[in-house]
Amino acid sequence: MRTVVSIPGMHCKSCETLIRDVSTQMPDITNIDVNLGMKRVTLEHTAHFDFARWTSEVQGLDARYAVVMTA
Repeated sequence: MRTVVSIPGMHCKSCETLIRDVSTQMPDITNIDVNLGMKRVTLEHTAHFDFARWTSEVQGLDARYAVVMTA
């Protein structure tokens, strides 16, 4: 399965690293692509992926990291 979100508050390589680190700690995420220029994160994951938990973890890193679902 694939989920694509926008995180408008991402602005540097450190932001990308933080989001990757949180994502790699979740076993249901099988692949992550962070596009810093587009401020977009694409997650490949199993059907058991807890999106709410991932969102909470990411948003807990920095108040600027609001996760927005893309169409």
